[in-house]
Amino acid sequence: MDTLFKKKFLFLIPVAIAIVFSFFAFVGYCLFTNFTYWFSLMATVVVWAIWAGLTWNWFLQEDNMRVLVAAVILTVLVVAFMGVLIHALLSDRYSLIVALAAEASMTIFKLPVLLVFPLMVTFCKLATSLDVLFQPLLVVFAMHSYWVYMLLVAIGILLDNVTGVVTADVNFVLFAVWFHLAIALFILLTSIMNGFQCMVVAGAVGSSYFTRDKTTVKITAFTNSLYVTLRYHLGTIAVGSLFIQSLSVTRSLTHCARQHLHGRPLLSSCYHCLLRCTSFLEETAQYVAKRAYIMTAFHGTGIVKSGKRAARLTWCILLQNFMVETAACDTMNCTGVGIFLATMLISVNFCTDDIQHNFLPVLLAAIYVATVLFFYISLMNIAMVTIYLCSCEDILMNDGSTRQPYFMSRRVLGMMTTATHVAALEELKRRQRSERS
Repeated sequence: MDTLFKKKFLFLIPVAIAIVFSFFAFVGYCLFTNFTYWFSLMATVVVWAIWAGLTWNWFLQEDNMRVLVAAVILTVLVVAFMGVLIHALLSDRYSLIVALAAEASMTIFKLPVLLVFPLMVTFCKLATSLDVLFQPLLVVFAMHSYWVYMLLVAIGILLDNVTGVVTADVNFVLFAVWFHLAIALFILLTSIMNGFQCMVVAGAVGSSYFTRDKTTVKITAFTNSLYVTLRYHLGTIAVGSLFIQSLSVTRSLTHCARQHLHGRPLLSSCYHCLLRCTSFLEETAQYVAKRAYIMTAFHGTGIVKSGKRAARLTWCILLQNFMVETAACDTMNCTGVGIFLATMLISVNFCTDDIQHNFLPVLLAAIYVATVLFFYISLMNIAMVTIYLCSCEDILMNDGSTRQPYFMSRRVLGMMTTATHVAALEELKRRQRSERS
């Protein structure tokens, strides 16, 4: 029984460890924000260094060129993250990031269902992505059967010879078409589920923000946001995801075409410029789409109007404020990377020689852990961006007087005030440098 469990469910242990680490990270950002902030950055650097050391040790034993390339890349990443840590130590902006992370984590714990919601989204994504764990479900079994049939048709006609060994006349072209189509649909589904989580969480956090008495926040804020998203805004999410997916496919095709243009410098340069443009458009679309989803959850307008409003609001505040939420999201991404590397470091120790192809459980665990962490870190990022945009809306609607008080808490008000001072100080330094030059 133990051997059977190791063979079939070994990858579930790292997933559980990643969920526990994510929960403790949320608790740490809520209760011990400063300590968690610095600990997450330093722990990420330490884990990167451990992985780099293990890879260099592996290279000294195997003398493989691929291992050497991996070791060099990991060493560069260690140096890069050390630079990020040193920049955070020398910067005066970390207090703003800490304040926003603390406010976001407190809002999440006021609505505990948000801690379970990423697991629900991950379950739905994996179930609809033909995951083998959910084969007992009738719908997923039907989808499995359909895709297996289509793949068999794509491969070719099955042949059964006299010995009973089943072979196939492989058609690699059709198989490649169906395989890449499945990957494209998987990426599109991930984008749709991420947009769905973004809009539901933004609606719940926004309802909590625009409540005068924060102690009266109930689960109805989440259920109302979930109902409105399912009832009215699924088309908005699908349009935004399809637009981003089209840009991603265009970028991938441009990259593949550029690799086959050896000896043609003019065409290669044109494709290189096109690749840069599509990459910039894709990143811009992802940046604006998240804020458009949040604005749609606030106002109920379409994705184009919401995107324009989010861009105008962000630009209006950008002229007189420091973009706190961007730096805070980068910090949370570092936390997610640290949790992923630590979980993978632990999961490697579970591999034993009695399991055939023992690298497969680690690879499968890496996919599951990355999926779970993606949605959990996205939850924190969405909450921080939502609170920041809510505070921008709050500043435009109210003036902080007794007749029109702010909805934001004292911590957020202090954060926005400090961000304004930081932006003004940076503008003053920039003008002084320009005058000297």
